[in-house]
Amino acid sequence: HQPRVAIGDDRDEGARADQREHRNVAVGNRRRAYRKPVLGELAVDLGANIGVMARVLARAVGSAGRVVAFEPMPELYDELMWNCTGLPVEARRIALSDHSGTARLAIPPDFGDNRGIASLEPTDSATASLPVQVTTLDLAFPAETIGVMKIDIEGQELAALQGATRLLAERRVRDIVFEDHHPRSSP
Repeated sequence: HQPRVAIGDDRDEGARADQREHRNVAVGNRRRAYRKPVLGELAVDLGANIGVMARVLARAVGSAGRVVAFEPMPELYDELMWNCTGLPVEARRIALSDHSGTARLAIPPDFGDNRGIASLEPTDSATASLPVQVTTLDLAFPAETIGVMKIDIEGQELAALQGATRLLAERRVRDIVFEDHHPRSSP
């Protein structure tokens, strides 16, 4: 069985999580992600930002389940931790890619308007960057099975999936929810 993939498009479903209340954010994608996790299983949130989807996933998996939320941006990670206090969410301040080590997180000039657009993708328009730890999904989950994995990592989606070759080959991911923010075709 291949993992099912639900693709959402931010352009027609809502805007930035950091500018809206939880109940109003990306309603279509939230519903897709919420109905997929099963009580008691593991859910993974790549690009967790301030924790909107991590909270949705945590409610779906319940106290018997667990959510692992990845967010490499320090200020967003701190908010993620605060927003997920008391929930079965394990936050990790690390980025996902096709290798482990360190990389530069590019911060574009309009980051203050949309705090979800920092990326490992190199860009000429970045006004700043910071070093972040990176790992692969295969290293992060060497033996676990994932019920649902949400991916919203600003152009690094393909690299993250390339770092999950064993996880995917062993069919240890049931569903993938992919967020596409770009008007161009994603890789």
